[in-house]
Amino acid sequence: NHWDAISEATKIFDSKSRYKRVLVIVTDGEPDAPPNVLQETRTEALKRMSELGEVSIYILGIGNPGIEYPIPKSRDLNGCPTEFLVQEEGEEIGKIITTRPNVVELNRLAGELGGIYRHSETGAELSDMLKNVVEKERMRVGTRYTEGYRDLTDYFIFAALVLLATVVVFKSP
Repeated sequence: NHWDAISEATKIFDSKSRYKRVLVIVTDGEPDAPPNVLQETRTEALKRMSELGEVSIYILGIGNPGIEYPIPKSRDLNGCPTEFLVQEEGEEIGKIITTRPNVVELNRLAGELGGIYRHSETGAELSDMLKNVVEKERMRVGTRYTEGYRDLTDYFIFAALVLLATVVVFKSP
């Protein structure tokens, strides 16, 4: 569930770090736990987030909300699904489990976390969204300007000494 993802993600952040932290969650937005478990993990995740301080949160939903998608269980070497999750208990044993984006749930989640929600229906849109997040959150360290002036006095003194030494060597009988 989303709250477990947030709790797990916050474990990698150092609460004393001076660096900006960004959390990006890519999900279909469909809750997959009983309400009591969701509430328990929600409480834990919100507690962890409050301990961290400022974290930029982006929730990126993917898929068409009007289409149910089967959930891959395994993939081949090219990343194509070879097997899908199936119902293992209850009345629909053996039926392929499907999911679809839940835009309402993701908007609510982003609002609760003080984050930003964006939705994409294709992988290309998702890729663009991730690039935008990186560009927006990339820290600019600063800009340094230097003057065009450079002291060349040492080179002139060295050249003059070489010239004097050359004159003395060639003038001597």
